[in-house]
Amino acid sequence: LHTRSSDLKKADTIAVSFYPEGGNMINGVTSKVAFKAVNEKGEDLVVSGSIRDSKGEEVTIFNTIHDGTGAFYLCPQEETYTAKVRYKDRAYTFDLPKSLPLGYVMTLDNLPEDHLLVQIEKSSDMMSQILGLSISCRGRVYFFDTLQVTGEPYILKLPKSLLPSGVNQLTLFNAQGDILSDRLFFIDHQEYNRLLQGNQKQRILSTQIGRA
Repeated sequence: LHTRSSDLKKADTIAVSFYPEGGNMINGVTSKVAFKAVNEKGEDLVVSGSIRDSKGEEVTIFNTIHDGTGAFYLCPQEETYTAKVRYKDRAYTFDLPKSLPLGYVMTLDNLPEDHLLVQIEKSSDMMSQILGLSISCRGRVYFFDTLQVTGEPYILKLPKSLLPSGVNQLTLFNAQGDILSDRLFFIDHQEYNRLLQGNQKQRILSTQIGRA
């Protein structure tokens, strides 16, 4: 969702985009929602604000952390939500993406050094079904498993050593092949740095041999 807002004096125009992790917010399930704030030139902004429900009551607060981006957690109900954003002592209002009545929420923790943590939850009134979970990179599948989410969240701990460096895609889908949730994440095994170090050592060794 991409919306714009400005005050009456038109001193500043800002844009804020909201990105629920996995694609959508689901009613009754806590979602992580990332956001990006920029000005009309596309430059990153430092903002803060709060999320409010349809009654105008504050649900949670947020602020940018790095390069105009940040995140907050929200457990949406069957109503609309708005973001009250403050920038340079001025207030702006943005609509959040509408949540779905049923579905799955997938979250990924990529911070641990040696493994990924994946958690999948579903709506409480949604029937359980057999699902597929895959991780692919550059058109090749590196991980695949079937799962079934019941009353408790499904949790996967996967060693990063099984995955290649680069942009990987985590995808959750049903037996019909419909994508229910997906997200991109980055793996860095430092091969490039090791290659540079190896080349540097080789150059040093070649120089030493040349001087001998």
